[in-house]
Amino acid sequence: VGFTSMCAELPPWDIIDMLNRLYTVMDYLAAKFELYKVETIGDAYMCCSGLPEPRENNAEMIANFSIAVKECVKLVTSPLSGQPIRLRIGIHSGACMSGVVGTLTPHYCLFGDMINTTSRHESTGEPDRIQASSITYGKLCHFSEKPNQFNWTPRGLVEMKGKGQMYTYWLESGGDNNPHVGPEPMAALVEEVRAMLATKTWKKRRYFQKRASGSTNMTEFVDTSYQDDVLGDHDHDVNDRLPPSESETS
Repeated sequence: VGFTSMCAELPPWDIIDMLNRLYTVMDYLAAKFELYKVETIGDAYMCCSGLPEPRENNAEMIANFSIAVKECVKLVTSPLSGQPIRLRIGIHSGACMSGVVGTLTPHYCLFGDMINTTSRHESTGEPDRIQASSITYGKLCHFSEKPNQFNWTPRGLVEMKGKGQMYTYWLESGGDNNPHVGPEPMAALVEEVRAMLATKTWKKRRYFQKRASGSTNMTEFVDTSYQDDVLGDHDHDVNDRLPPSESETS
């Protein structure tokens, strides 16, 4: 939320700093809940459960991940306001197509109505809230052996582009008996993520702003390296490998 205004008002390294922190948190949690990270586009993060390998509890893992993300991203602050960043999260369940496309940079992509519907649940949501489809709600409440693992609030009918009105629910939190994101496990997980972030460091980078010189056929690069390290002074590879596993999307 507010990503466009940040990009308009802040230098690039501030945005890179924030996205590094945000995606480090989300990658860590995706690996913890055995999700498959599909891609990031700008400030959007897409992951799934049940692909490329089917699994029984895909809706449960996506719901746990969503709650964990909602709480743990409070550790990441906006470079514009200094306040914790705010996310809209949408989750949905269903069938989709998937495959590797492209030859220059082959990419594993997901296709189908389920992907579009998930995106609509995110875009029509509200900051700091998780909007779930009635299908995901039904899987977790009516077709689950553990129906009380999550706390819900009905939102009602929501108009979604290309879909008409759909009945949705707010996924509020993990229930008291949820071993992953219940009140006590969630508090412990936040501290675990905080400790993980404290160990992360990124390489100090120097950025240059290209500007036109007085000549029509020359340019000069002006050093604007006013930014410091993200979290320290040492090099670190933040491209953690995620375990493949996972038909829910978030």
